[in-house]
Amino acid sequence: MGTAFDLQAIGAAFAEAAVDSSRWDMAMELTQKATGSVGTLLLDMNGHLPHIPRSQSTALTHEVYVRDGWIHRDERYRLAPLLARHGIATDLDLFTPDNIAKHPYYQEFLAPFGLRWCALVKVAAGDIFWCLSLQRSIKQGPFSPGELAELADFSRHLGSTAALAQAMGFARVEAASDAFDASGTAVIMMDQSGKVIRTNSAAEQLLGPDLQVSNSRLVSAHRDATVAIQKSLWQLLHAVEPASSTPPVALPRIGRRPLLAHSMVWQPFHARHGTEKFLILRFVGGGDQPDDHRPIGAMFDGVLEWSECLRPLAVLASVPEQERIVGRASNGHRASGAISHAVAHRQIVLELAIRLVTRGARNAAVGAKPCVEE
Repeated sequence: MGTAFDLQAIGAAFAEAAVDSSRWDMAMELTQKATGSVGTLLLDMNGHLPHIPRSQSTALTHEVYVRDGWIHRDERYRLAPLLARHGIATDLDLFTPDNIAKHPYYQEFLAPFGLRWCALVKVAAGDIFWCLSLQRSIKQGPFSPGELAELADFSRHLGSTAALAQAMGFARVEAASDAFDASGTAVIMMDQSGKVIRTNSAAEQLLGPDLQVSNSRLVSAHRDATVAIQKSLWQLLHAVEPASSTPPVALPRIGRRPLLAHSMVWQPFHARHGTEKFLILRFVGGGDQPDDHRPIGAMFDGVLEWSECLRPLAVLASVPEQERIVGRASNGHRASGAISHAVAHRQIVLELAIRLVTRGARNAAVGAKPCVEE
């Protein structure tokens, strides 16, 4: 096959999705069409997670992939070191055609769907290590050397998308943390690997010999409690049927009443298959003040609405224009003190968004809904 990939369209779709994570599935649909693939998925190489951005054509295949446990026997994850070095990898980097003709992963799982070949394209920056998986049918055959060279070069451009997605994700974490601070609620926020990325001031007061953050992991002095927390977080991320929370875990403390840690998943924009998911541990029973038992959505009190205003950033032409939008958004939502404070120190993230995305984005915000009327 020729190398007629529409990489510019893919870059623009990825830029939009980096700002608005609810658009990742749409980016997968466009990528499938632009590369002539029969299916596309965006995998997190740091964790085998069941809920990922993917094109609609992969629905049945992905259901079997998760249900029958192939997600834990996916040979292609073994290509991670090669993918990290070269930006591109294929099945033929791992097996010979004869091996593929006999291997259960290809014959028992992929063959019934008419699938066999794929190209893995690195999308990475900082702690983010994603993989764009382009699926081809048995009939289509493997990707050509020319196509792989083009995709490898394109991988370097996709790194800026990953950097932007990470920056925007941290900005939303900070804004959410500010909202919890305003309500006096103790929370620790984590990424999808369980790494602690934010501890708000109320939660910091609860840390000590009985509960601490060690090597970016939350650890209890009681081993059983640590295991229980890890199990709770794992269940949230790996359940076949998505869950927003799990039963609380009791954390014993010497000479003090135990804490109850409520685990939950927060996904901005309520995207069904977005890449941007965060784990939140909310602590109850740690102080003298009444505990806040409001639903998590109520605690944000406008933070998610403020975050939605970031969508047009992918296509703005200048930082001053961007700052004007953000200023209007905060006024239009009658921002609380927490949100106003968040807007003030988030300008550097917004400037980064402009510099990374403007180059590859289209000149009009597709489907962007204005946050505040003119």
